[in-house]
Amino acid sequence: MKPTTKPTARAGTLLVAALVLYFFANQTQVGWLYVMAAVMGGCVLAAAWLNRAMLRSVMASRSIRLTTPAAFPGAKGATARIADAIHEGDRVEVMLRLRAGKSTAQVTLTEVCPLTSDAQLRTQALYIPMLSRSAIIEHSYDVDVTQRGIHRFDPLKATSHAPFGIFARQGTITADAALLVYPEVRPLRRLELLDRRQTLQQLRARAGHGSEIIGTRPYRPGDSPRHIHWRSSARQQSLISKEFADDAQPALLLTLDCFAHPYPTATAFETSVKIATAVGEYALRSGYRVELLANEHTDPKAAHMPHEETWHTLLERLARVLPRGTQHLADLLQKPSQAQVAAVLPYPDLTCAAHLSRLRAAGIQVLAIVVSDAQDEDCAAVAARLRSAGVDTRIVQPGDDWENTLAASAAYPTASKANTRAEIAAP
Repeated sequence: MKPTTKPTARAGTLLVAALVLYFFANQTQVGWLYVMAAVMGGCVLAAAWLNRAMLRSVMASRSIRLTTPAAFPGAKGATARIADAIHEGDRVEVMLRLRAGKSTAQVTLTEVCPLTSDAQLRTQALYIPMLSRSAIIEHSYDVDVTQRGIHRFDPLKATSHAPFGIFARQGTITADAALLVYPEVRPLRRLELLDRRQTLQQLRARAGHGSEIIGTRPYRPGDSPRHIHWRSSARQQSLISKEFADDAQPALLLTLDCFAHPYPTATAFETSVKIATAVGEYALRSGYRVELLANEHTDPKAAHMPHEETWHTLLERLARVLPRGTQHLADLLQKPSQAQVAAVLPYPDLTCAAHLSRLRAAGIQVLAIVVSDAQDEDCAAVAARLRSAGVDTRIVQPGDDWENTLAASAAYPTASKANTRAEIAAP
């Protein structure tokens, strides 16, 4: 924003005083009254001229550095902490550097830090008596990151009252900085759905080191000559290798409902993101292939397809998701190719519960985690619908010790055949 200059109350006081003195000087013909009136008026004019040069060449930059990582117990190997990544709960240092092409003085800056919810640290006022030409002034502060997501710093609001405080030069100083904060990671001790892996097999073939041929692909250095598909190679005039199914690696479909439900607060959704992160971390650590399905798009034409995730891409997607989706999760949950589904529902949606019940009736292992701000009737109805179909259902309220809730064994038997038939017939 282009700086603007506004007179302060002091400018009005001096001008009124100068006019009064000039009036008395005309009445009394006393010379020193003329001099005083002229000095006061001259100060106002000089201050207006000099103040226009303030803030004209002030530049700023920000840098953010991780200082104290939050506790990251249990995660290792494929889910080890990513170097220099910043998560909720970490402590970071924000460094602000200021320099000026021309000398400026009496600068007041307002720094707004979006990384913290602490009111004292979120908004800070800085006063610089003198910023000399080519000099660099550094200001740093430490904050605890309290919210995942993309955080962008607003331009600094700057004001200079130099000289004399008669005029205020106001403007903004751009110091672009953006930070992607990953969700908090709480590694789980166990998760019954995934600990049954020895009895479950994935339903869709995946490329790997198996015995079943599922297709062909271009030859890669290191491929065995015994795997070359000679007919395809002759037809395409280039080496083509056979691609085999991976008989060993199981898969998990992790779903997070991001539909724009009428959430009373944002707490339930944020808790759901933490839970989805913990489930995904445990699956990857246990050797599962994880696909994330989240209906976070606001564009109805955007594709809502599950994507296979690495630890880094899973964290990045869960850092960015917002509860603004326009398509219901139940519309996207077709019969999955995975034998296990973990669904995190931040809102008690009966439609999603009915669809998850149908998946369970079709022989798919389903874990439903319902997060609710209160144990209301809707939450109880969703839980009853899921449990009647034999779906392993966990109810979590924000603030609960949900790690123990997820690690506990299911407290009820699987659905009977009668329940399963009734669920299939349910609308």
